[in-house]
Amino acid sequence: SNVGLVDILDSASTGAATTFRVKNSAAAQTATEVARVEAAGYNTGYTGIVMNVIGVATTGAAITTHSVLTVTGANTTGGSTMAIVSNGLTTGIGVLFAHTTSIIADGGSMVRLTSSSANTGGSTNGAVLDIGDTGSTASVVVKIAASAAAQTSNNLLTVIASGYSTGYTGQVVAITGAA
Repeated sequence: SNVGLVDILDSASTGAATTFRVKNSAAAQTATEVARVEAAGYNTGYTGIVMNVIGVATTGAAITTHSVLTVTGANTTGGSTMAIVSNGLTTGIGVLFAHTTSIIADGGSMVRLTSSSANTGGSTNGAVLDIGDTGSTASVVVKIAASAAAQTSNNLLTVIASGYSTGYTGQVVAITGAA
């Protein structure tokens, strides 16, 4: 069937209702997989979508206070809250955030990483954004490119350090070369 083997439709829920829930609360679950979505058996030419999450599908409707997808990992020490593994990637894209239909207004961001905790890491750990590469031989680790013809006053990179009162001993930008 084109509908699928399991089709759940809820058109009457109101408020903070939950249409579908999977929960595992066993205390001894040390390596349990709670849910798995797996597409297997394709050799070549797969053009479908393994999992599609659609937020508001109505034109003009907007999500104002919540998210389309929320991933929460509590007490993650040594592991990851979310891991995306893209083995075998050659000319494709590992993670793509595409924005094409509206203007990102003042205060909006395509990607935003925030931390309000007291981060105490040194120069090799405890970073809000950590980009590491140990296999490059002739590539670019970080690339910033803009090609819009009307870019007459764009900033390609803005670094702002603010909020310090006295005693700042850090560096706004630190570049260390191997030579």
